[in-house]
Amino acid sequence: MSDFSGVPGVGDEARLHEGGSVLWPVKKVFVWLLVLTLVEVGVVYLHLPKTTLAFVLVLGALWKAAIVVLHFMHMRIERRLVILALVATTILAAIFVLGLFPDMVLGPGAESAGG
Repeated sequence: MSDFSGVPGVGDEARLHEGGSVLWPVKKVFVWLLVLTLVEVGVVYLHLPKTTLAFVLVLGALWKAAIVVLHFMHMRIERRLVILALVATTILAAIFVLGLFPDMVLGPGAESAGG
């Protein structure tokens, strides 16, 4: 069997091509996604306020999306790219929120209310 230990991100793929199994990481991802889904379903039955419920469900969905992206899209190998994407998205979201903030606080058409 070839030794791919020094090549980043090739371990699982190399074991698969050499006749090994990469099924265990897939099973772990499945278990995590199942547990998170069950937690989300359980949270719905707690009858929390709508804002809290929405926050928890969105957080759970983001967590599950991150698990899928990191494991099945091989992003766990490309740490710099993931960090760059997260930082760029956060900055862009902040720009959008700050740009819409006057409308969110004052309401649409507030600038013409005085005249």
